[in-house]
Amino acid sequence: MVLPLGGRVGSCLSLKWPCSTCCRAFLFYPHFSAFVFPFLPVLTEISFFFAPRMASIIKHKIIAELLWWIFTAVVVILVLFPVWKNTIDFPFYVENAMLVIVFITFTRYIFFLPISFIARLKWIKVFIILSVVLFCFILATALGDFRNYMDEKGLQTLVTHLHVTRQTSVMTYIKNEMIFFGTGSIITAILLTFRLIISLWRMRNSGRV
Repeated sequence: MVLPLGGRVGSCLSLKWPCSTCCRAFLFYPHFSAFVFPFLPVLTEISFFFAPRMASIIKHKIIAELLWWIFTAVVVILVLFPVWKNTIDFPFYVENAMLVIVFITFTRYIFFLPISFIARLKWIKVFIILSVVLFCFILATALGDFRNYMDEKGLQTLVTHLHVTRQTSVMTYIKNEMIFFGTGSIITAILLTFRLIISLWRMRNSGRV
């Protein structure tokens, strides 16, 4: 039951101590007090019944989030391993890893937001929305530095120790995966902004994510 001041009865009953919102409601809304008091035992039992389930859901979301980060780390390793194996001094390891992480993380938040850890964390969503310009600037700078490096020095300077046929395949791989994850991360950052705005609107109007 939603209180007139924005609190929820279950939130304080589960702690066996009235929250400040409920205290104000009992003091300033006599009709509310007269209605709620007869149902306090029932409401308490309901809150105790749902509390373990909510804790279980949060636990599963945390575990899922950790598994997703492990999966992301594995993908980063798989993407960078051919580069590390065939080149000596690739100057964009950090930028490349960042682009892969952002692309995977933002993509899963776009498609799996309702079951993600941040599904109900409003302020994290607001922070991401407000930071999207900075995100895009950092991602575009990383991608731009890579393209400048290709134009000024060329990727062939990284693979001179390899056979000529191997040089071509390695340079093609580096170029394609950097451009793919760089462009993809910028696009997903923009799309995620609209997805989070829609999510906040749904939470405010219908309680859905």
